[in-house]
Amino acid sequence: VGLPKSSLFGVSPAELPFLCLGDVVRAHRVKATAKPPHFLNLWLQQRSAILRFQEASAAVADGHSPVPEGQDFVLQSLSGCEANTVTQKDLEMASSLHHWVRERVAHETLSSYLTSVQEFNSSRAVGRDLIVRVVEVREAERVMVVEDGSTAEPLSVEASKPQLAASWFFTNVKQGHWLKLRNVAPPDVVGGSGLARVSAATVTRLPIWSHDVTLRARALLPKTERREDHEAMKQEPTDDEARGAEVASAAGRRRVKEEPLSTPPAPAATA
Repeated sequence: VGLPKSSLFGVSPAELPFLCLGDVVRAHRVKATAKPPHFLNLWLQQRSAILRFQEASAAVADGHSPVPEGQDFVLQSLSGCEANTVTQKDLEMASSLHHWVRERVAHETLSSYLTSVQEFNSSRAVGRDLIVRVVEVREAERVMVVEDGSTAEPLSVEASKPQLAASWFFTNVKQGHWLKLRNVAPPDVVGGSGLARVSAATVTRLPIWSHDVTLRARALLPKTERREDHEAMKQEPTDDEARGAEVASAAGRRRVKEEPLSTPPAPAATA
């Protein structure tokens, strides 16, 4: 989301929240610029309104006060106006979109260039992606310390450029956040800081239920907890199994139906 006229709303780029993969955003009266096949830029105009639908449990984890039971989302304006025109239909659309992306991200990897911190340290390969948990944030140094469970020691990553993106990122990133770091550069031993480097503009915040995060979170558990977690997973069916499984009477085994992912419904045009 671009904010070329953010001063009209009293909102600076540094004040924008750290959106997470899976958040739903409603945009009214914006200028849209498509960059096929994957990108759509939304530019605010004088009468634009941008609203974030954040999963309630994630909002509480971010420090929001507890929400009433049955409330799926916490709404947050990204354009400086707390009043909104959200209807029940909007909430249903947001729920549908969130369910769709959760079904995808909970079962698919986010990148074909992923590597572990261990492999990254040993190979020093260029152009690889990492999915990591933030252990420590050194805002003044523009450095974050991260881990993924593959090494005993965490990895320090510098994210000092671009300057505006780095300023915004280190204002918002917190210990415990899960991040996808794209195109991480290995430490520059000759004349460099000796740290791995990533552009602050290519860091994505991830939900705890994403497939790649779940695998790494399990690796970070102590061995006893990991074993108990593994046993529990074998005994309890997943949500997909609960919805699509049939019991084979002869063998007593569970068979999971493969249900194709449906395309989310297209939002109705708004004025």
